[in-house]
Amino acid sequence: MNTLKNHFDNGNISFNYPEGWNVTNNANQASLIVTVTDDENNSFSVFKEDLLTQNFTYRVASWRSNILANGMIYYEGDLTIDNTTAYELEANYKPNDKVFTTRGIAFQKNNSAYFVIFVFDKPLLDYKNEMDTVINSFHVNT
Repeated sequence: MNTLKNHFDNGNISFNYPEGWNVTNNANQASLIVTVTDDENNSFSVFKEDLLTQNFTYRVASWRSNILANGMIYYEGDLTIDNTTAYELEANYKPNDKVFTTRGIAFQKNNSAYFVIFVFDKPLLDYKNEMDTVINSFHVNT
């Protein structure tokens, strides 16, 4: 695993991440590949799920309904990540007394669903450059 100079590469996925952020190894959780943290309230995680016979659109709808159960989606749209059209959403949720903002990106590559989920305790706009760094450099190896 290469994590030199703010670059993560585990052979399956690679991306650049903000300077000063820390990679956490999450090998004990099935679909979670990696979490990169700024501090305890500001981070992003990458998940991968093999779709097998499951439809990607159905999987995204299920993910979206889970978010709606705990928060409010205020933006949905498309973006391009790794030359693939992805679905993105932005939402607020309040697990306890604290409100968090989240930006989730879902896309399909090689019959797998990938989810890149940013979570912050500040407005998403405050982390625009950090998110762009990850999104613009994200790559799935074939």
